[in-house]
Amino acid sequence: MRVNGLEWDDINLEHIGKHNLSPEEIEDACFGRHYAFRVKYKRMAIFGQTSGGKYIKVILEQRHGNTYRPITAFGMKREEQKKYKSIMGSGVKINGK
Repeated sequence: MRVNGLEWDDINLEHIGKHNLSPEEIEDACFGRHYAFRVKYKRMAIFGQTSGGKYIKVILEQRHGNTYRPITAFGMKREEQKKYKSIMGSGVKINGK
């Protein structure tokens, strides 16, 4: 899944802040190498890593084209990190990279 843009507003900025994450960390995960899957109509989950090394998952709602609105984000659980590392190390093309 390619993410070309994120839509931010006071509500989602405040919400991710409550999870001790910054917009820059969300952007790292969404614009960098990640894997994604659909969790609900027009919603996707992205598993990625920040430039600081945090493993995070981000829930996005599709707005138009490849532009998404972050709904929430939080750290991955240990099992999710293992799966992420396995997928990312498998040689499979992720996010076109």
